[in-house]
Amino acid sequence: REQINSNTAFLDAEQIYGNSAARADALRAFVGGRLKNGTDDGLISASDGAAAACACPVSNSRGLPPHELAFTGNERSNAVAPIGALQLLFVREHNRRAALLEAAYPNWSDEQLYQKARTLVIALVQRITLYEYLPLLVGPLPPYGGYDANVNPSVDNLFAAAAFRFGHSTISGVIEQRDAEGRPLPPLLLRTALFAP
Repeated sequence: REQINSNTAFLDAEQIYGNSAARADALRAFVGGRLKNGTDDGLISASDGAAAACACPVSNSRGLPPHELAFTGNERSNAVAPIGALQLLFVREHNRRAALLEAAYPNWSDEQLYQKARTLVIALVQRITLYEYLPLLVGPLPPYGGYDANVNPSVDNLFAAAAFRFGHSTISGVIEQRDAEGRPLPPLLLRTALFAP
């Protein structure tokens, strides 16, 4: 039996931009090519109406009120703080790049700025994944031989259901924290931090 996986098989920064047009649009500011920001330049809240407007799910296994949850490209962003922190980092990087592009190309439309900033952030995610993260896990990768349209890029069910799950065993049971000045704060236990952003 082969199960259907609705997530993309590509390294396309789905966690930032979503995997549907409705979710992607709900995350956009539609001004200057930027993504929406929440209070204090953080992630937007699940209570701001964007998630409800697009009927996009937000994982909430503890039944928290929507104002305590973030709305991002991936519904699991509230599973544990480091996931949300990484998504916030890339949302800010997208907006930084969009601002630089807007200054360099003042005649570009919001759509042009958004798509170019998105392309640059996706390339950054791909570079980090393929040239920094994966070699640490599996050793050196063979050199890129160019795009081959005949290769099926989908994720094999055996890999998705078993091998891919090994990553969960690499997660520490303790989440280290630091304050704004970089000083250590008391660590969080993963078991108490799960689904409690």
